[in-house]
Amino acid sequence: MNTILRRSLFCASLAGSLFGLSTAASAEEKSVASVATAATAEELMAVAHHGRGEWTQFPGFEANIVATSDGSQVAGKLIVTRDGKISVETTDGNTPDWLQRTLNSVIGHRLTSHDAITGVAFADDQIHHPHGRLLKSTTEGDPTLWRVQGDVLTEVQRFSENSRFTISVGDVWRNAEGKHLPQNYQVTTWELPSNQIKSVRQIHNEWTRVEGIDLPTLHLAVTSHSGKPTTSQQIRLTGHKLLRTN
Repeated sequence: MNTILRRSLFCASLAGSLFGLSTAASAEEKSVASVATAATAEELMAVAHHGRGEWTQFPGFEANIVATSDGSQVAGKLIVTRDGKISVETTDGNTPDWLQRTLNSVIGHRLTSHDAITGVAFADDQIHHPHGRLLKSTTEGDPTLWRVQGDVLTEVQRFSENSRFTISVGDVWRNAEGKHLPQNYQVTTWELPSNQIKSVRQIHNEWTRVEGIDLPTLHLAVTSHSGKPTTSQQIRLTGHKLLRTN
C-alpha cells in the first residue's frame, strides 16, 4: 500500500475514533476501486476531484474565534452565511487583513463546486513516485504540473513570470464518507530567474463534524522567509452552531 494512502487511511481511522464517525465503507476500498479504473490522466484527475470533501446543502455556521499572529491576538465571533459570506465580529472591532484572507481561503475551498480539471496528460512514465503520477497541462503556454496519488491531489506546481510555487500535501483528514479535507501541507515559493527560495509555509488544519457538515476547528500556519523572521498565525474555532432556518 502506498504512503499517501496509508496516511489517508490512518486519518480516517483516527477520525472515526475521535468523532464517532462510521468507516464501514473504507477510504481504501473507494480509492483503490476508483484508481484501478482510471486509465487516463483526465480520469485520474477526476478521481482526485471527486475525492474532495465539499459543503453541499450548506446552511452556514457561527463559531467563537481566537486568532493569533505572532504576539498579537483578537477574539470574537465568526459568522459564515450559506452563500459563503464571512463576518468577523471582534471584541475590539479590528479584523486583521491576514485573518480575512485566510478565512476566505479556508471557507472558499469548501464551497468550490467547479468541475474537475481537464486538458491534462501524463508528464512522464514514473509510476512509483511517492506522491503519485505527474500530470501536465495540454493547454499551450500553461506550464502547470500536478501529482495525483489515489484520490488525493498531492502536489500543484504553478509558474508566473517572476516566481513559482509548489503545494505539497503531507496527509489529509477523512470524513465519514471517506472524502478528504486538507490536514498537513506545505507551500514553497521560489523567485525567478534566480530559483532562490523566497518562503516556505507549513499549514496544519483540524476539522470536526457538526450535523453532517465538516467544519474547521484549527488553522495553523508557520512561514519561514528568506532573510526575515519566521511568522506564526493560528485561528481556533469553538462552539460551532449551524445556521438552520425553521
